Amino acid sequence: MKNTLGNTLRTKLLVKKYNWDNIEPVFITSTGRTGTMFFSDFFSEYFSGTKALHEPWPDLHDIGYNLHHNKYSHQKVVDIISRERIDICKDAHKMGHKYYVESNYNLSYILPYLKDVFGSFKLIHVIREPKSYLRSIYSIKEAKRHIYAEFDNRPRITAKDFDGKYASEWDSWSRFEKLCWHYYKVNTLIGDHIAENGNGITVHFKDIFKKENNFKGLYEIADFSGIPLKENIAKEDLIQSLSNRANKTKKIGLDSYDDWSADKKSIFHEITDPIVQRFSL
Repeated sequence: MKNTLGNTLRTKLLVKKYNWDNIEPVFITSTGRTGTMFFSDFFSEYFSGTKALHEPWPDLHDIGYNLHHNKYSHQKVVDIISRERIDICKDAHKMGHKYYVESNYNLSYILPYLKDVFGSFKLIHVIREPKSYLRSIYSIKEAKRHIYAEFDNRPRITAKDFDGKYASEWDSWSRFEKLCWHYYKVNTLIGDHIAENGNGITVHFKDIFKKENNFKGLYEIADFSGIPLKENIAKEDLIQSLSNRANKTKKIGLDSYDDWSADKKSIFHEITDPIVQRFSL
């Protein structure tokens, strides 16, 4: 009890002393499996005055879950986000950082609350073609503990948390169908937020990491962030960052599209085609 009270008092004092008024936040979010881990090193290495982190702990996942299960009020969500990021804010001030970049797919369900904590911010939405996304998420090493997997050890937001046509079907769905819904819902939420607030861009995964597209997405993100490059770094140097990008996919965990059953293809297209069409994937 004593430690809890001490931590609460410390947090209140920090929140009172430090704020985000003089720091410009840039958030990068997606469904996951879009290479967002790459961006913490990218912005730290090539851009000046920047503190950049990938899914800093606490990763804010549970806030979204509790919010959509009506356990948290608007103010409680804001208070918790503020508390969970106050140490980062303090460190940024002490290091003289003007920019804060957080790459975190867990932000997608709490986007409307970020402004109350950080003030104005820029949002970068990275989106991957759905077949590629699904193959990637099935291929990661920790798949049995990942989203909607059999041994997933985290509470997850589901279609039942929204007034949508798939809520009644959720419990009978396979993991594949649930991941299709996750892809649809997360990209919809991010796209809607950008459309309503005008503070973000959507960038295709392939335009960032594929040579045949001349890495135009990488340059688009750099330009949109508004963060200046470090001294002696030229814009052309940004491509060098891609050589250090780790490819975490070690195995193939999902058959190729051509081998899917007709029923599997049908549900896949029913759920994901609105996103493909909306974002011209």
